Amino acid sequence: MNGKRICIDDKCEKTALYEFRKTFRARKGDGLVMKICAEGRYRLFINGVFVSAGPCQGSSFVRYYDEIDAGKLLKTGENLITVRIVYPAKNEWITFYRDERPELWVEAELTDGGKTVRFGTDKDWKCFRDDSVGFFRDPGYQNTIPEFEILRGSGELVPVNVFENGEADIERGGVSVWGVCYRAPMMPRLIPQMENGEETPLRAVKSGPGFIELDAGKYVTARVRFSLTGEKGKSVRIVYAECYLTPCEGGGYEKRMRDCFDAGELRGPCDIVETSGEKQTFEPFWYRAFRFVRIEFSGEFSLSEAVFAEEHYPLGSAASFSSSDKELDRIWDVSVNTLKCCMHETYIDCPHYEQLQYCMDSALEALYTYYLTPDLRLPKKSLIDLAHSQRPDGMLQSSYPSQLVQVIPSFSLFWIFMLKDYLVFSGDRELALSMTGTADRILEGFRSFLDERGLVGKTPYWHFVDWVPGWDRGVPPGGEKEPLTVYSLMYASALLEGAEICEACGRSLLAKEYRARSKETCDAVRRYCFDGEKGLFGDTPSKNSFSELVSSWAVISGAVTGQEAVRLMKRTLSGGAAKCSFAASFYLFRALEMTGLYDAAFERLALWRDMLKMHCTTWCENPDAPRSECHGWSSVPVFELSAVILGVKPGGIGYESVTISPYTCALDSAEGKVPTPHGPVSVSWKKKEGKLIFDAVLPKALLCVVTLEGDRYESRDTHIHIERELK
Repeated sequence: MNGKRICIDDKCEKTALYEFRKTFRARKGDGLVMKICAEGRYRLFINGVFVSAGPCQGSSFVRYYDEIDAGKLLKTGENLITVRIVYPAKNEWITFYRDERPELWVEAELTDGGKTVRFGTDKDWKCFRDDSVGFFRDPGYQNTIPEFEILRGSGELVPVNVFENGEADIERGGVSVWGVCYRAPMMPRLIPQMENGEETPLRAVKSGPGFIELDAGKYVTARVRFSLTGEKGKSVRIVYAECYLTPCEGGGYEKRMRDCFDAGELRGPCDIVETSGEKQTFEPFWYRAFRFVRIEFSGEFSLSEAVFAEEHYPLGSAASFSSSDKELDRIWDVSVNTLKCCMHETYIDCPHYEQLQYCMDSALEALYTYYLTPDLRLPKKSLIDLAHSQRPDGMLQSSYPSQLVQVIPSFSLFWIFMLKDYLVFSGDRELALSMTGTADRILEGFRSFLDERGLVGKTPYWHFVDWVPGWDRGVPPGGEKEPLTVYSLMYASALLEGAEICEACGRSLLAKEYRARSKETCDAVRRYCFDGEKGLFGDTPSKNSFSELVSSWAVISGAVTGQEAVRLMKRTLSGGAAKCSFAASFYLFRALEMTGLYDAAFERLALWRDMLKMHCTTWCENPDAPRSECHGWSSVPVFELSAVILGVKPGGIGYESVTISPYTCALDSAEGKVPTPHGPVSVSWKKKEGKLIFDAVLPKALLCVVTLEGDRYESRDTHIHIERELK
């Protein structure tokens, strides 16, 4: 049998918490397998023990259900299923799709030896509204994240009637026999449950009249729990802060040392506990993003417990890096922590403010993911989610899932870059082939933007490029009225990436077309955007400003090659060109790597060293007065340390072969592991007594091409050892 969908018979004009219950009899040792989905966000408990959370965030066109083996939690006698559901009000938590009412669907199989009993949700389940918990929007924090909570000093579980709302027909996927799509289809969850770490006490670092300040030791996304006692009728504010802010003499705040608790102040969103005079325990429904917590109170107050447990996508420990430069080792650790905080059921830009899955952010974060884990399910899901946002003109939403439609044209191109990377690292030609239609519609959309010169012209959307200081809303000077050179170069690059995807998937004619269009676009850029006197490409055809990013994409796209590309990058670095932000530095580094100028990229890692000096434990959004202290797109060093300093890259689709070309100029030694679909590749190299000593261990006998200081070696051995004189 399929369980019935059960809805509450209650108006949902504001965000509320509901609790569904079902009792059943079982014996310890019985098996229990459950499928569960909800309209609203659920947390499932068996006999008071947390089991799972969902439904997984995703597109508006699907509801992911969870399948759970919960037999180990059964006891002999009466057992209790509890499902707590937060149902957001209209225009709240707009990254989470749901129907018009809170709803629950459960299908369960209880097994005792050879006997199976099936049961599921029906009108006999009990439902309550938990009025002891309220929700509110903290000013300054977007409705893309859940509201914060009030634990009331009084409140009760109010019984709510439920009614059956039809069966969940998983097989037909929400489509009637007449072809009517009456519901979003239900599909199995594509990714695992989030990982919850061990509970860790928050450490008190400062206290005074009416406040206590606590430190997690590093920036975290975590579930928190506080046990406290306060005077009846008073309120306690629990403030979550990314870092300490230093007051400025003329007013306002600035960010200096992130942990300067002696002189700084903590500001951020808060939860509220209305104290009852008795001990209360508060544990919010959603994770919190913070490094520090400030608890503000009045009257008599005691805090008996303050703990957190990290929550994020389960990355595992398949990757590692260490070197003779211990500061680089710390940069690796902070990069991994940043990425963890931005990997949940979707990739997110920043966990504290927005929790949005942007195309550009996701393309970069997915690429860094490939160097940390062999688990490619989150990148795959991200590609699918974002593809579901495609508009009639071919553009994707800049961020998705989101009920708010925003378009940044270049972000659709980043989706194509992301698809190409996924194909190369996974070897999943089936998914890539299924996505070629989405990619083609993006590229056709950009072709419709071309002006009479063959440049990508104006669009009705936000022409964001990079958070460069002095660029209004991230748009280069003149970019609102003229074509942006970088958009044409990125379009040309996306055509080349699309060609490689098509060639790998057997669509050679379309690949040939893409390559021809890419060349035409590059020719137009050279004709209209190159300043012969300065030897640089202008940000627009007027050539009134210049930037590192335009030069970088000119190299990446193939608009310039060979010694011409080398001269371009040298002129770009000599001064006068607007510098890239942290995230866009990735593309600068690729251009420098392609032109043999990677020494300059290694020196630019000083930006991340500077953040370490400020005691950052995650990477900031941008160098210029960053709002966000944690942005996954800034974890560029994950790639630089793994793919360049260790030198490991796929040599073919799905790591059909491996290339190892370590950058050895600036260090005495480096070693680490890089995950692949076949298993980890271990690399170590060191300089000793005038020699370069290199070792690599491969998981299987793959073709491995090693390049050391310009010399090439080929091997199919699983252990490669090379000793050679240093040049």
